[in-house]
Amino acid sequence: MTNYEKIIDPNNFETIVITNSKGTVFEFEQIALIPLHEVGYAILKPLNPSLFNLENDEPLVFKLNDEEQVIVLDDDNTVLRTIHKKLEHIICIQDSEMID
Repeated sequence: MTNYEKIIDPNNFETIVITNSKGTVFEFEQIALIPLHEVGYAILKPLNPSLFNLENDEPLVFKLNDEEQVIVLDDDNTVLRTIHKKLEHIICIQDSEMID
């Protein structure tokens, strides 16, 4: 199963493993799949954030390319802000449902 297939499968919570062109392996926890303007964005949390010089729980946003069935790290600041706001909203809803 490809990373793309793992991400779009709502019942799959497996670790996403990406190897870059230098052979470095990166592992990610699946956090959420968020649609925005008919495009899917995967929120993935690095299992080793130090490889990315990130804060402890800072997730990364990957754009799903449906045509090629691949995921690509997104660095568009406007998209990132919008996706992070949507993620915060989802977390607030989940938290309020847990309290009820």
